[in-house]
Amino acid sequence: MGSEYRNSKIDWNYWLNMPHVKSWQACALSLQIDPDSMNTSHDRYTSGPGGRWSPGEGLNSKQRETMREFQKRVSLLNANRLNREFFTTPEVLMGPEKYVRLAEFAKWIVTVGRDPVSPELLDLVSANSNTNEDEEDHSVKDASWQDELPREARERKLDKYPYQWVLWKEALRLLDEEPELKLAALADDLCPIASRLGFSNRSGNPLDPATIKRYVLPRIRQAHQAKK
Repeated sequence: MGSEYRNSKIDWNYWLNMPHVKSWQACALSLQIDPDSMNTSHDRYTSGPGGRWSPGEGLNSKQRETMREFQKRVSLLNANRLNREFFTTPEVLMGPEKYVRLAEFAKWIVTVGRDPVSPELLDLVSANSNTNEDEEDHSVKDASWQDELPREARERKLDKYPYQWVLWKEALRLLDEEPELKLAALADDLCPIASRLGFSNRSGNPLDPATIKRYVLPRIRQAHQAKK
């Protein structure tokens, strides 16, 4: 995976408007890899420019780690593509090319806790959750707390649930202390903080890491870099 492979600019307008994408394309996009810069190998997923390559050939340690994660995501997706909880189009997914809806894939990859996930896919998860009529059971009827939120909270779309803005600030604090903290670990660290602050879902149960990662952490790393 040469430098041109990782640095090729992704045409997100194209990919986000595709009804379905191949499973390996979705996995590449989740890692900020441009599928158009990849070649399809004989076993139906991808290799770097110039043909099939092994994770150890001509790559630095970060690139090898990214390729290993890419291969794991392809395997995980193929093993879970008939899970109707996430993928509602089995007639598409069962085809030989293994297509998937990008919005469904984005929700799945966040839920299973793979890290990192491209900001564009995290935004896709958030956008879909805002239009989902079957809301999570941590929604609230009394929205008076929204009046006290700063403008930044609304601009960052952290004004839907009471815990979002508070935990966002806590996440930034934790990243100040440990900048390399992965999102999955960050979500885990925020759970006891949410419990201590009294945040829970409508049933009174504690917020879980998947919920926190979905509703609090999109674009958190970019925001942390920007404040430096």
